[in-house]
Amino acid sequence: MSASALLSVEGDLEAIPMSNRELRADVWRLAWPATLMLLLSQFVDVLDIAFVGRLGRDSVAAFGYAAQFQTLFLSVVMALGSGVVSVMSRRLGAGQERDARVVLAAAMIFVECFALLAAVVVMIWPRVLLGWLNAPDEIADRCVPFFRLLLSASVFIGIASVFEAAFRSHQDTRTPLKVAGVMIVVKLVLNPILIFGVLGNEALGLVGAGIASLCARASAVLAYLYLLRGRARSDNALGFSLSNLRRAPTVFREVLSVCAPAVVERLCMSGALLIYFSMLSGFGSSAIAAYTLGTRLLGYSWLPGVGIALASTAYVGHAIGRGDPQLARRAAWQSVRIAFVLMTTLGVSCIVFHNALATAFTDDPEIIAELLPFIFTLGFVQPMMALHFPLSGALRGAGDTVSPMISSLVSSWLCRVPFALSVVYVWELPLYWMWVAIVLDHTMRAVWNVLAFTRSRRLRVVPA
Repeated sequence: MSASALLSVEGDLEAIPMSNRELRADVWRLAWPATLMLLLSQFVDVLDIAFVGRLGRDSVAAFGYAAQFQTLFLSVVMALGSGVVSVMSRRLGAGQERDARVVLAAAMIFVECFALLAAVVVMIWPRVLLGWLNAPDEIADRCVPFFRLLLSASVFIGIASVFEAAFRSHQDTRTPLKVAGVMIVVKLVLNPILIFGVLGNEALGLVGAGIASLCARASAVLAYLYLLRGRARSDNALGFSLSNLRRAPTVFREVLSVCAPAVVERLCMSGALLIYFSMLSGFGSSAIAAYTLGTRLLGYSWLPGVGIALASTAYVGHAIGRGDPQLARRAAWQSVRIAFVLMTTLGVSCIVFHNALATAFTDDPEIIAELLPFIFTLGFVQPMMALHFPLSGALRGAGDTVSPMISSLVSSWLCRVPFALSVVYVWELPLYWMWVAIVLDHTMRAVWNVLAFTRSRRLRVVPA
């Protein structure tokens, strides 16, 4: 039985028994398009770094500095999106589609206000922001034009992310996959033209990569608008009208109560990552380049966990909305099982083929020397990620965004940052020990999310 049939507004959850195998297959039907969409998005990032990597070490480092702030922005937008899915899924599960559209309108207002603020700040103070990461002057000079272009796309990213969340709330994870495909096509066409001038035009280098990114993000918005045409006049929750925007203030408090902890979680985690990144600067540009390359390469191994978490949020949200916490708990554990098999397999593959992966994206021997242990370390920690990603998604689906927030605060600020500070300023250890901080971070997050999920009152089954 498909997820759409099981979780439709008209369906009867209580009357449908499901084996674990059927439930796992049902979750996977939602998860694989979301996972593939994330992998395609990651491919866009890897495509960027593959092109930029041919421009030299300084360009890769400049890309890395700008990417840290884009990651911060994307983290907040993803947090808002997860909150939207949590609220909308429970409304849809309870058959309240019109209210779900008002939630969508409120989310669009919040996200776009934040996106405009981010774009303006980067436009006015790019060097101040780069100075916070201890970027050398020569790297900052190269980075500033690209940085401005990259964050100018924030407005488009915000709109697209809200529409993506709306489709996921409606158990449609295939439409965002199609939009990701549009972005890749735009990137594939524009990157070689703008970066290297393959058509005889001026080669713009890093600036060309920024223009290509801006155009790709704009194409995603256009694709969503095309797919959503006419939806505002229908009865589903995938579109909204001016009347929904006018009613949006009535749900601001509810949306904020769910989204605020998720945003705090992402901000605190991203802040910790920025501090961690600034400490890497002390090891030289090769360390920065290795981290930039490594996180994008190994994103392929952990993104299945993120995709499964997105599906878990929507599935659990609908089950809770229909009053079936038992189904919600079972779906969450089946999500963990799927993630564990996939991510452990990919992690082992990264460890086995770490040499091939490192040399495929750079020919700089210093970067390769730093990248090899990084790939090995992140491959090793995949099972821990397979635990905490799906369970945090399930908690958000149940409306609990506080527990994942606390998990991130503890793991980032009590594990990763203190350990990294000790490595750099107390013990003065080599770079490899900075990678060990990542293992501690994800291990603590896994332990915390398991405990939070097993003790969750929202997911507790009350005896009849």
